[in-house]
Amino acid sequence: MNKKTQNARPFPRTAIGFQPEYLDFEKGIHVGNLNENQRITRILKLALEARFQEPFVTERFGRGVFWQWIGFLPRANRTAKPISSKVSFGCSKFFLTIDEQLFKCGFSVERGMIQPRLISRNPAAAGF
Repeated sequence: MNKKTQNARPFPRTAIGFQPEYLDFEKGIHVGNLNENQRITRILKLALEARFQEPFVTERFGRGVFWQWIGFLPRANRTAKPISSKVSFGCSKFFLTIDEQLFKCGFSVERGMIQPRLISRNPAAAGF
């Protein structure tokens, strides 16, 4: 674990300044131009790192101060993806999004494409 992650601790619950009005169903999730304790990205990333004792990476879909989708995945998964992209790759993500006037949050698992093995037409050669 790097030095920055070791020193990062979640905000005390009383210090969390995220406000419901930061969820704008027309523009997205407000994440920019806020204090650290008001940013949902920072609050959740610190909580995940404290709980699972490993660094997380934040992914997003959106521009500027409003994002439509925010995901958090372990840094180890991000590091492994280029190495394992030629075979099967699975990656778990915690996410939050605003979609069709709903606020959604949860956990998803992405699954990469598995390259099929070449199977011989001769069953004996294929080991059957």
